[in-house]
Amino acid sequence: MELFKLCYIICGAELLTNEEEQKLMERMKPLTEYGNIAFISSNNGVYHSTSVLADSVYHQMFGTQSGTIFLIDMYNREIYVFSDGSNYNIITKSKAYLITDNVYRYATNEEYYKCADEAFKQINTLLDGKKILEPMRYITNVLIAITVAFFSTFIFMYNKTKLKKAPDKEILSNCNIDFKIGDLETKKTGQGNRYSPVSFGSGGSGSSGGGGGHSF
Repeated sequence: MELFKLCYIICGAELLTNEEEQKLMERMKPLTEYGNIAFISSNNGVYHSTSVLADSVYHQMFGTQSGTIFLIDMYNREIYVFSDGSNYNIITKSKAYLITDNVYRYATNEEYYKCADEAFKQINTLLDGKKILEPMRYITNVLIAITVAFFSTFIFMYNKTKLKKAPDKEILSNCNIDFKIGDLETKKTGQGNRYSPVSFGSGGSGSSGGGGGHSF
């Protein structure tokens, strides 16, 4: 039996007007084809991180059913996308980070409706099997290319302009060499082996799903 898909807007931080909530709901409704969907805003500082807040809110609302939430955490100043179930196969952690990278500037400018609207637009694009722009990746690739080109040019110019090394005989003929060797004393101090076992940190909470965010 197919589960009934839910669509929520819970704006605890009162970031949206009534009109903006209605418009955002229309943006969100098509996403229920793939799972539960919700927009959450919060200024509650109970949770020490936005990732913990997103995980907790999602599983309280939807359990482990398929779905995605977009969260604006005003207390920790971070936006976050969290998914579970079949949605998480598409909206992976890397995609969640990509989406939040693309829209966090709207939150920085206090354009919270635009931020949420664009986030759900990109979530919908991915769930439809399409691709979204990755400007940060392109910027990173350009910076890497510039860096490589700079060092390649530097090494080329260095090799072209560096002085030719003098022959060893010529170097020795121009050096005053004076060796003095004193008495040598050896003393055995002992030796041994030390084993340092690898330590592992404690595991995570074990809950399903995951996501990623960006501060603003």
